[in-house]
Amino acid sequence: MLGQLLGALATILIVLASQASPSPDGLAQIGMFGANTGTTRNIDVAPVVLKSVTVRSIDTIDAITFVYLDGNGKEHKVGPWGGTLGYDHTFNLTTNEYVKEVSGTYGPFPTQKLPLTVNSLIFVTSRGIRYAFGTPGASDTKFNVPLEKGSIVGFSARADNFVLPLASTFARNMH
Repeated sequence: MLGQLLGALATILIVLASQASPSPDGLAQIGMFGANTGTTRNIDVAPVVLKSVTVRSIDTIDAITFVYLDGNGKEHKVGPWGGTLGYDHTFNLTTNEYVKEVSGTYGPFPTQKLPLTVNSLIFVTSRGIRYAFGTPGASDTKFNVPLEKGSIVGFSARADNFVLPLASTFARNMH
C-alpha cells in the first residue's frame, strides 16, 4: 500500500515537474526511482536528441546504454551502466520520433538477494510504439514519467551489477 502511494505521489510530482520551468540549458531531471545505493552514473554533455536505447535484461534491468546528440550535433554513447547478465535489446528512434514516456517498476530482486533494483522498464515513443523490458515483481512499486511537452533525451542512474535507480532527463522543446 505504501509503495503504491509513493508511486502515485511520484507520478503527480513528475507531471508538475514536466510543467515547470526548465534549467538554463532547457533540461530537467525526474527521478531517481529505485534504491539509494550504487555508483552514480551521469552524462557529461547536455543531450538534445535521444537516438537509441539498449536495455540489457532478463528478470530485472541489468544495464542501460543510450546514444544521444548534443547541441552541436555530436553523437555521444553512454554506458553500459550496470552488469553483464541478461540480453541486449536495442531500439532506434527515427527522424522526428522521440521518447515521450518512461515507466517501470522497482522492488526486491530475490534471485540475487538484492532489496531494491529497477525490475522493468517501458518506453513509449511519439509514434505510439512501446518497448518493454524486464519483469515486474509482485511487490514492486510502479513509476511513470509521462511528458505533456518535450521529450526524454537522456538518463542518469546508480548502477553496479544491476540498475538500482533510474532517472529521466527531459527537454522542453519543439514537440
